[in-house]
Amino acid sequence: MTSKKTEESQTDSWLPPWFQKWLYNWFVRYNPLYFFSALCVLLGMFLISRELTDLGWRQWQLLLAAIMQAYEILLIAGAAILFRLASQYRPAVILGVMNLFFLFDCTFQTEIMTSLGSVSLTASIVWVAMIAFKVHALKWVFRLKVPMLVLAVPILAAMGVAGTPYLLYSGNFDKILVHMSATWYGVILFASILYVKPEIECTIRLNSWGQTVLRRVAKAALGMLAGLYMYHLITWEHMYSIPFTAAQAAPFFLFWFLPKKEIWAWLGSIAIVALSSVVTAAVSPVSVIVGIAFGLKAWQSKQYRLYVGTIIYVYFSLWTVGWQGGSLPEPKLWLNLTTTVILLVLAWRLRLLPALFAVALVMLPGAKGWMPRNPLQWGILIIVAGFIALIAGVAINWSLRKYEPEDDKKKQKRDKNIKPKESGAGDKPAQPGKERYLP
Repeated sequence: MTSKKTEESQTDSWLPPWFQKWLYNWFVRYNPLYFFSALCVLLGMFLISRELTDLGWRQWQLLLAAIMQAYEILLIAGAAILFRLASQYRPAVILGVMNLFFLFDCTFQTEIMTSLGSVSLTASIVWVAMIAFKVHALKWVFRLKVPMLVLAVPILAAMGVAGTPYLLYSGNFDKILVHMSATWYGVILFASILYVKPEIECTIRLNSWGQTVLRRVAKAALGMLAGLYMYHLITWEHMYSIPFTAAQAAPFFLFWFLPKKEIWAWLGSIAIVALSSVVTAAVSPVSVIVGIAFGLKAWQSKQYRLYVGTIIYVYFSLWTVGWQGGSLPEPKLWLNLTTTVILLVLAWRLRLLPALFAVALVMLPGAKGWMPRNPLQWGILIIVAGFIALIAGVAINWSLRKYEPEDDKKKQKRDKNIKPKESGAGDKPAQPGKERYLP
């Protein structure tokens, strides 16, 4: 039935069959007009924006931003017509991906809006609201079931893209710290999706190839939005004359917490804190972030040794609060004692030997102030060590009271199977002083 209708429609057309096939291949599967359209819009926006900037007509930049929003809405409308009415899924997906490309303002109108005076803040709020509208519109067009996290990340990232230029443009804040904060903000947002791994579903029934396309487009969308956010970060360095430091590269080592092997988490944490130490004011908050990352990874993967990392980096964060460079301050006694107790409880409850090594690491910074200075103090310390050694020995014996090594079990079993030799008439009596002992 379908084949007959298709044949009739082809014969009714005034176009020759070979030309219809050519049109289908080029304008249904790989429609080049969409990409040509996007290229024309981008080039036109670039030329007009540069000319308006040279002429000093900055207020007209709002009109350019409105034109871009209208083009993005037209992309969504075209995708809706093709997907929901014409069942042309492939070209509809192309339009949807194109809309994602324009979503984070690749023409940098958000940066220009910071210098438009009283209307700039209102324009930025409207731009973020349009991002939220377009994200939900794409969800409706393609009949998707999207977790709340996936919907929230683009909107929150858009708030970072729109808000950071105001802090950089004002000149009232340290530009390096602002740029670092924006970098950490974006990395945490996109790393959260990779950590949670939310699933996106389509309400219409898809075949295996359709499911594959959906997964690929979801990954491409995440990579595209993350790349555009990174593009803004790089552009801000040039636009606002921000010197590049190693601390600005530290946030990207947070992705080292995502692999299953915990060695990558330890290496990533060391790299983050080492690079962040270039900006001393960032060491304390960055250490908290690393500690939280350790805790989340330990909770997800059940690798309880990583909880030691949480305690160590939270301890280091509290230790370096207010540090302005130079030598590290002396750690507070209450902080050392509290951290030591927590680590000992962790070592006891979870049988974690690394927690005991961490105790030594925590006590090391304050060891200089605790060292004895005269024979009396040395004597007190040695006596206390003797008491601790006695209590520790008893505790170890008590904890191993039910443990028996496999070698001892085998030996006892072997000894039970050996029967004692009965003395016979031919046995010579043992001579005095030469008693024989069984091994």
